Amino acid sequence: MRVISRDDVVQLWSSPGGGSGRLLVGSDQLDHIEFWDWRLEPGDVHEAEAHVMGTAEILHVLDGDLALEVDGESHAATSGESVVFSADADHSYGNHGTRPLHVFMIVITPPAAKTVTPGGDPRLGGA
Repeated sequence: MRVISRDDVVQLWSSPGGGSGRLLVGSDQLDHIEFWDWRLEPGDVHEAEAHVMGTAEILHVLDGDLALEVDGESHAATSGESVVFSADADHSYGNHGTRPLHVFMIVITPPAAKTVTPGGDPRLGGA
């Protein structure tokens, strides 16, 4: 059992316009799972490189319009819609609209692909 304090949430991406990507919590159980809070201002785009083979992402749009590109193919989702995709290809999240975009995202990395970074992250359940 772990409780993650709001003071322990780390912002790992920000845009000049005020957008942010915050890792809320992660788990290093059988699969590595991360729960993210993304906010993109109009015009923001976050480019992501392909994750390891077998990684999946689940996004839920809380507010706004998501412009998602996966392996060169464009997709869209709006408030109340969810998206599931294989994230082992280059992808990007964008806000091409006129109002802020708020998305929750879950990243699931398969057990064989788990890696430990030097120093680790205590929010992820181990180093």
